[in-house]
Amino acid sequence: MAVVPITGSAIEKVDTGLHTMRINRRGSARALIASGLVMAAAPAAALALTGPTTHSRAAAASAHRSKEPSTRASVQRLAATVAGTTVTVTGTATVSPATNAARRRVRVVVRLDGVDHAYEQRVISVTAKDAYSTHWKTLLTGRLTLTARASVSGKPSGRQVSRKVAVTPRTSTPTPTPTPTPTGTPAGVPMLGLFKLTTGSADIGATPSGTYVEMLSSSGGPLPNISSPAENKDYTTFSPGVDGGLSTVAYEPQPSPAFAGGTSGNALADDILEPVPFEGTNFSIDTNAKDVETGQADPIPQVYDDNGTLSGQITAWDAQWNGQSFNQGTPKPDGTSPAPTTALSGTYDAATGAFTLSWQSRIVGGGFDGYSGYWHLAGTFVPATP
Repeated sequence: MAVVPITGSAIEKVDTGLHTMRINRRGSARALIASGLVMAAAPAAALALTGPTTHSRAAAASAHRSKEPSTRASVQRLAATVAGTTVTVTGTATVSPATNAARRRVRVVVRLDGVDHAYEQRVISVTAKDAYSTHWKTLLTGRLTLTARASVSGKPSGRQVSRKVAVTPRTSTPTPTPTPTPTGTPAGVPMLGLFKLTTGSADIGATPSGTYVEMLSSSGGPLPNISSPAENKDYTTFSPGVDGGLSTVAYEPQPSPAFAGGTSGNALADDILEPVPFEGTNFSIDTNAKDVETGQADPIPQVYDDNGTLSGQITAWDAQWNGQSFNQGTPKPDGTSPAPTTALSGTYDAATGAFTLSWQSRIVGGGFDGYSGYWHLAGTFVPATP
């Protein structure tokens, strides 16, 4: 709309009331029309100066977002090999758009299904080449179904690919124990000192390292810990405690009280490991002369080095959580190793002091009966001073 200039000749004699106008009617009409055009033009001029309204800016932003491509992904290839109880999975996926930002939103959910609704699951990131891979020791046996499907920001995407795999059932042969010497002690040199621990790490799509535990349900599948400090919630990672790790020269007992609430709440033992949350409540580890759960005698942990191969017993390993104590050692205080409990094993590099120790221990009795923990310790061994 063109702005009509107001001139003095048009309205110079117009007073505030029409009855006082001293111009002819025709001039009065022209003045009123001109005045109306000026008033109508003012908002348009203001709009031209201030730019688009909030509504128009929002519409423009929405139109821009609608042009951004949504992320899509689909599994293209799934391959699996089985060696004993170790399942190795590899494959590729397509991600669109093929950008690193899109790949960060994509995961591949790999699931191994057995009978009676038992299953194990892994969630894996994709690489810059759109590949994925993982491996783990399965507790499932027989002819199993392996599936893989992509997800974008937690939502399924694309097709599901499946394969059949076979895992040979375990035999009833007992887990091998350290070869006894004529004196009845395990083979190797006793390692007396501190197994100084390194902090654990478990990123999604990566093999966990350092010091951690993987809790397993009675069916063998992982029991995620939503409070775990690790990115991969199937694993709970630890940091070393006040002592720095596991002692083989003295007990590292529970404090008194053992829990923040006296008989419940956060566990307080912090000699071996710093307490870490499990489902919102801290749990911790201690070793005691008298087993807190069973009341039986527990020996001080013993580890033997046989040319770099470690063995021994860690019977006193006690996990405490929310007023409860669970023996998570091997063998159990009564000398048994109820399945799927395994013997203590590990590796040692005498030149660097680097070590690993691992075992699996079943929970016996209580609300978690049949569950188990796969424990992995890593760090540097520091011999005791003579």
